[in-house]
Amino acid sequence: NHRELLYAASNVRPLRLREYLLKAGMAEAALARYEEHRSDLELAKVLCSDHLLSSAAAERIQAKQVSDVLRLALAWTAGTWELDPRSRLDEKIKLQIDTRSLLLDVGRRTPPKFAASRFPLRNEVISLGSAPLDSDNLSPAEVFLLSRLDRPTHLNELIAVSGSSESETFVHVYSLALAGLLERANWKEAFSGAHVGIVETVAVE
Repeated sequence: NHRELLYAASNVRPLRLREYLLKAGMAEAALARYEEHRSDLELAKVLCSDHLLSSAAAERIQAKQVSDVLRLALAWTAGTWELDPRSRLDEKIKLQIDTRSLLLDVGRRTPPKFAASRFPLRNEVISLGSAPLDSDNLSPAEVFLLSRLDRPTHLNELIAVSGSSESETFVHVYSLALAGLLERANWKEAFSGAHVGIVETVAVE
């Protein structure tokens, strides 16, 4: 099933839109006119309507903000995730977010022990994914690993020919699978099509 990232929000001050606008060069005095209780989406909309921010700049800054929120949230390897079905976007929003690069980056930062724990079956079959390959965004070790997959291969066999240590290979396989460059036979999705098709918000506390 197709999943599309729409938006992510955080209540951590450094990850609020107001802070990103200040970093982008907007004067603090200009922002002081607008109440801090406004949501980030509301703030962006009113700034555009008041001609203090262009639509293109707003989308660019919000895409960076959303990516940073998710990068932080997805880096957590412990804790409890909750899905609130009441959480819905009240308006249409379409940001240009490079989800594949984001997931690849998150996977690369995963502790090796945690990455290994995602593969309970050493004989799991790994194959090339359907995502388009852009070798410019890959490390030499990742490119080499992909070159070993001329056919679906058991994980333990792939580790043996990866050219990297076992712990490094787990991180590589996990990262590439998250980015859609590898397919796993035993992948377990957090959300099934019967429950949710789009992840709309992530709250970071």
